[in-house]
Amino acid sequence: MNDPENDVSLHAPRRGNLTTKDVLTEMQEQARNGLLQDATAEFTTAPGASSQTASGEVRLPALLALNGTAFLQAAFNAILHRPPDSNGMTHYAAQLATGERSKIEILGDLRYSVEGRKIGVRISGLRSRYILLRVQRLGGIGPLVSLLFRVVRWPRQVRRSQVELLNGMTTLGATMDNLQSAMTDLRRHVEQLQVDFDMSNSTAHRLREIEAQLAMLSMENWAEPLVALSAQVEEHARRMRLIDMKTRDIEAVVAVLRGLRTEHGWPDEDAVTFATRLANLSRDVVRRAVQADVTAQWNRTELLDQSRRLGLLLADVRTRLGQSFAPEELRQLEEADDRRLDSLYVAFEDQFRGSRAEIRARQRTYLPLLSEAKAGEEDRPIVDVGAGRGEWLELLGEEGLRVTGVDLNHSMVELCRSFGLNCVQADAITYLRHLADNSLGAVTGFHIIEHLPFKVFVALLDESLRVLKPDGLILLETPNPANVLVGSRSFYLDPTHRNPMPSEMTGMIAEARGFVHVDIHELHPAAARFHGRDEALVAQLNRLFYGPQDYALVARKP
Repeated sequence: MNDPENDVSLHAPRRGNLTTKDVLTEMQEQARNGLLQDATAEFTTAPGASSQTASGEVRLPALLALNGTAFLQAAFNAILHRPPDSNGMTHYAAQLATGERSKIEILGDLRYSVEGRKIGVRISGLRSRYILLRVQRLGGIGPLVSLLFRVVRWPRQVRRSQVELLNGMTTLGATMDNLQSAMTDLRRHVEQLQVDFDMSNSTAHRLREIEAQLAMLSMENWAEPLVALSAQVEEHARRMRLIDMKTRDIEAVVAVLRGLRTEHGWPDEDAVTFATRLANLSRDVVRRAVQADVTAQWNRTELLDQSRRLGLLLADVRTRLGQSFAPEELRQLEEADDRRLDSLYVAFEDQFRGSRAEIRARQRTYLPLLSEAKAGEEDRPIVDVGAGRGEWLELLGEEGLRVTGVDLNHSMVELCRSFGLNCVQADAITYLRHLADNSLGAVTGFHIIEHLPFKVFVALLDESLRVLKPDGLILLETPNPANVLVGSRSFYLDPTHRNPMPSEMTGMIAEARGFVHVDIHELHPAAARFHGRDEALVAQLNRLFYGPQDYALVARKP
């Protein structure tokens, strides 16, 4: 149990520890030595820093940065090397809360108590501030001592206002020296500014002189020709640059002509003769092109006229001789009449479908699907119904896959055959019905099902399912009516289209007819786009109007 006489946690340290005489003696000592610290001085120690240095000295600012119980606990631990008991905590906490005691007084009471003196912790700056507060609380003599303290502190204050008092003369002298040095620097700076200003005035004056001289020169008789000559020089320089560019172009043309001469074995002749030969050749090419265009126009007109006449003739034959012809003969007449429009549909494809190169580039995206299904191998051939111009047949042939195209359009079939492609003129359903069960690796069709009646579409699915090998693939691409512009306009550019085929419908029908792993691949979004601040609305509009223009129904046979 602690000794009540020395237990500072139970009561404030006894006033006898530091008597009034001790206080006055201490103040005189520090005043003489110039060691008394300013009671309101600021400290650089940051709040929360350690309250004790590596040498064991207690940091006063670190303790003062704390408040309440945290301050009391840190003070006891730093000065008395122990925590306060509950009575001491309550005692000092109440004094702090009521303002009866300040932090400095509590720290001084702890440090200069009997227990604190025995431990002897060093706290720089505490003693002078503690003495000042003790003096201010002395009865009667307190105000006198405070006045004495202010007198002692007076030199520090007068130094800031440059009043010579006591030891402030030294500081004032140093300030005057610094001011004199600053004035000297300022004088040099002003002199330099004056020099710069004089130079600026001199430059401005010189510019005015030059302008005056130019004005005088412009009035001379030879000034105008000189300006014109300068303009001519600039124009000649521009022409020289153009000549240099033309020279490079001519050099490129000469290189091409040399290549042509070597390729065609033309004789080595002079430039004039060679230019004449090229001019004659150019005129001959132009003449032949004009003749070819005239011939093509005449042939086109003649073919259209013959087609019109043939249509009238066939219609008249069916009307007059319908009873005398056998049904098979009438069917042949109907097919001949329908075939008259085959070439027209080829022209339609060229106009609206896109070039063969563009279609091949789009269709290349399906090659991994065929590879995954092993379609196109020797024992898993591919049949492409509605082969059209043969872009897909050509692409598969380049990939080394076995494929046969089927199309009812005579002109399309002849076009495919002209490219060396394997294509048969036949009805797709009829062709598939002649194939054996489980004989194909894939059945494909691009922009074909939108031409078919519903029953024929179902028949195409049924026949494809029959002839496909297990895990065989069906791939049918068609315009996507989910795109508003496709469903409302571009779909109807083809007069042979029957009706749009929504992907939800085709997928459901494929599953209903026995296909599995049914998937919809949306393709070919439009390049145009809406723009606006409402990103959600813009995204929705772009999806509706500029979204995928086509989709592919992809499914497998179980």
